[in-house]
Amino acid sequence: MNRCTQVTLVFLLLVIILPCSGDTGILNSGSSSISPVEKQSFVPLQETATWQIQDHSYFHEDTTFRDVYFVNSTHGWVVGQNKTGLGGGIILNTEDGGNSWNLQLYNRSHYFRSIQTHDGQTIRVTGVGGILYSNNGGQTWDVSVVVESTPGIGAMKFINETHGWVSTMNDIYKTNDSGQTWQNITTWTFTDSLRMIHFVTPSEAWAIGYSGIYHSEDSCETWERQYSQGGWSLSFVSDSAAWAVADSWIAKMSDGENWIEQPAPRSTSGFGLSSPPYFTDVLFIDQMHGWLVGLETPVAYTQNGGATWYAQDVPDEMDRRMMAVHFVNNTHGWAVGSGGYIMRTTTGNGFGAALQTPFEIPLSYFVIGIVIAIVIVVSGISYYRKYGKSGYHSVSDSVIQMVQEYN
Repeated sequence: MNRCTQVTLVFLLLVIILPCSGDTGILNSGSSSISPVEKQSFVPLQETATWQIQDHSYFHEDTTFRDVYFVNSTHGWVVGQNKTGLGGGIILNTEDGGNSWNLQLYNRSHYFRSIQTHDGQTIRVTGVGGILYSNNGGQTWDVSVVVESTPGIGAMKFINETHGWVSTMNDIYKTNDSGQTWQNITTWTFTDSLRMIHFVTPSEAWAIGYSGIYHSEDSCETWERQYSQGGWSLSFVSDSAAWAVADSWIAKMSDGENWIEQPAPRSTSGFGLSSPPYFTDVLFIDQMHGWLVGLETPVAYTQNGGATWYAQDVPDEMDRRMMAVHFVNNTHGWAVGSGGYIMRTTTGNGFGAALQTPFEIPLSYFVIGIVIAIVIVVSGISYYRKYGKSGYHSVSDSVIQMVQEYN
């Protein structure tokens, strides 16, 4: 057999061997319940999304903003904590989209974690042992005590002005009188502290904690664990469709019941590493358009329901973990995080560098490999019959030698 034929034989062998190796990022089918992503047609890149850091007086390495909410494109709030000096919770407010930020409250007794408002007048913020609330847009604040001497309130959700729920360490409390009194829901039996509660109807609720995702159909009186992994945040686009994120994974629910882990978008520098991407928050404004924020990629965007993700451009100095993201439409959004950073974009539906995701080998690839293998085996048998044992050994030795040189 001549040199050209030998090279061709080795190439065909490599075509079969290399796709099955563990260095290609192919998912192990036994590692997790990750659903394959359908291959999308090429979408021409539109305007590149850009984020800008907003200036304020509270930048510090020990300041962390944990939540952000805007009622429209101009009026919004960020809440968090400042651990410097005596420490305490901090609330900033803007009335011009973030061009300027004003200190609305600083409280040394509380670390603020989340904010909720429907109309911009009645505002509630989770603190230590209870929630702080304002009925005049944040001009004055009062405290609604849930329970004395608790480390802090994790999750909070009010479905109207009177009915609300909060979580503490391993407990859930409810109020029917705007927080004047609170009752412990003793039927909550899971050893978990919730990070977010979301109602899809006045009686059906979902929650995510450190150890799982939970579902209730009777206004939080009884719960079932629907997913065995805990995380940070939930984002619902309908009663039955939602997303969830944790440090190292993202999951999607499409049927109102089952959560399926999705391929996690990674930057080129982070792909294949053992360290997680450290996602923190997810927000979808409809079935197709959504954003992820975290550490490895401060802001990621998808325009096709998570099939592909893009790293939106942030300033070079942005190397801190983003903790929360909020959009009022598909272009105007804000993200906040550690270091006291607040970022804004008005091009939120733009693209950026494509992020990588693990993939599964298509069935057709295996079929092609099997066909090639059969051709090689049949050719080898024919060659053995024609040239005998000595010729067969000379070819096999050549193949082995070339494979060794390749490695």
